[in-house]
Amino acid sequence: MKLRIAAVQVNPRLGKIEENIKKFTKIIENGLTDKSINKSLKTPDILILPELALTGYNFASKKDIEPYLEIQGKGTTYNWAKEISSKYNCHTLIGYPEKKYFTETTNKGTSDFKIYNSAVLVNPQGEIIHNYRKTFLYETDETWGCSESPTGFETFDFNIKDKKIKTTIGICMDLNPYKFKAPFGAFEFGNHVVKTDARLVLNTILI
Repeated sequence: MKLRIAAVQVNPRLGKIEENIKKFTKIIENGLTDKSINKSLKTPDILILPELALTGYNFASKKDIEPYLEIQGKGTTYNWAKEISSKYNCHTLIGYPEKKYFTETTNKGTSDFKIYNSAVLVNPQGEIIHNYRKTFLYETDETWGCSESPTGFETFDFNIKDKKIKTTIGICMDLNPYKFKAPFGAFEFGNHVVKTDARLVLNTILI
């Protein structure tokens, strides 16, 4: 099966959500439009955006990133990905800082939660196909209080173009040896792909 995949790489400004949205939107529009004839080009099957695309990545602390945390399927990142997926009739994979509650609300109105460096895959109908949480953290992730994925690397059935394809999502550091301490020859992510017979690997990376 042939897939048309577009990757959009921008260095987002830290905490400048609206500015980053405008930048990504313009790049996508320009990339998918032939302005000489004012005609839309063939759109991709999958559009891939970077790790923590709309918020930026290098937060200095948990307190700094907290205002930008999003609950799965409810935040600015998801809403924008839903809009883009619908507009271009494509699947969109985008990174975001996820806030996941793990205790119920107390009588003081607060709850305990964990932070994940996540990537959500949204289909043209705005449905979440998969939400993956980064397994191997870089030191910057730990600086702002990120937790490792409790489930590790994952392979799932991705229904696209009327076919089902085994797919694995990775986020940046996932492709490296664990904490740069494991042997480079361990190839943890690659071995997971082979072991689970994944046929499609999608990665969100901030360069």
